[in-house]
Amino acid sequence: MRMRPDGVVVFAFGDFARDFARDQYKNTNWHMARRAEFLAKKFKIRIVTPKDIPVDITRFKVLFAEDAGKKKHISTLDVAKEAVKLAKKMGWRKIKVVAAPPHEWRCRRDLRRLGLKEVEGDDYFRSTREFPPGFWFSKKSTQWWTRSLGLWWLREIPLRLMPWWLYKKIA
Repeated sequence: MRMRPDGVVVFAFGDFARDFARDQYKNTNWHMARRAEFLAKKFKIRIVTPKDIPVDITRFKVLFAEDAGKKKHISTLDVAKEAVKLAKKMGWRKIKVVAAPPHEWRCRRDLRRLGLKEVEGDDYFRSTREFPPGFWFSKKSTQWWTRSLGLWWLREIPLRLMPWWLYKKIA
């Protein structure tokens, strides 16, 4: 499904706050912010993102997914819940998702399960050689599951296989 989106939702992948300035071009969230900005400019749409995605708020209309201060980082499901709430408030029907390729499937699934019908992934990161699979993982991440592909799947497989009601309860 190719569509003109009403908004773009960005999902963080890993937490690299300590070395951000020095390693920004290696930071997955920095690259996802640039991609979201490109899409926002191209389609003249707003961006929905957690606050740890470094989007230039002086140049783009950004709606932040709130974490209510309860955690160090906001979960995939919490970002999706906030995005759905904001999309309904704004009257959006079509959403473009910017996420790390290993994470995109679950991001899109969560948005759909929460009521958005027209959700499309962005294939830019999957279609370019600039971002090999290992790019998305870093030993510097404060989230253990984003430090390597093996650790990612160790956590991701159970999350994908569990029933939706249980996932919503523990995510």
